[in-house]
Amino acid sequence: MARPNWSRKLPRPLKIPTVTTLRTLADIHEFVERRLPPEFREPDTWQHVADRLHQAARGGEIDDVVIPLRLVLQLERVACLPQRGARPKKIGGVERLVEYQGGEQCKAKLSLY
Repeated sequence: MARPNWSRKLPRPLKIPTVTTLRTLADIHEFVERRLPPEFREPDTWQHVADRLHQAARGGEIDDVVIPLRLVLQLERVACLPQRGARPKKIGGVERLVEYQGGEQCKAKLSLY
């Protein structure tokens, strides 16, 4: 099994206003494991994010954690705004144009779980 690489960068930083900006897998790990209250981490949705986070740190697709994270934050009614950064890459031959709040558009891999 590969050693975790928490320094891997996200395709685009994610800003959670007044809380933090997530730029790397380490930032997501810090947010989920240390800053998120334990009672919020218990639901299956957050367990799925944590599982995907650990897979991404061991070489899995980063979008496989970013997309579920954004969905769970939306379900929890937490604002999460993609920031300008590196352009998203074509991953596994799957691209889809997604429009974010404020009209910003970018391409992202869609993953159903």
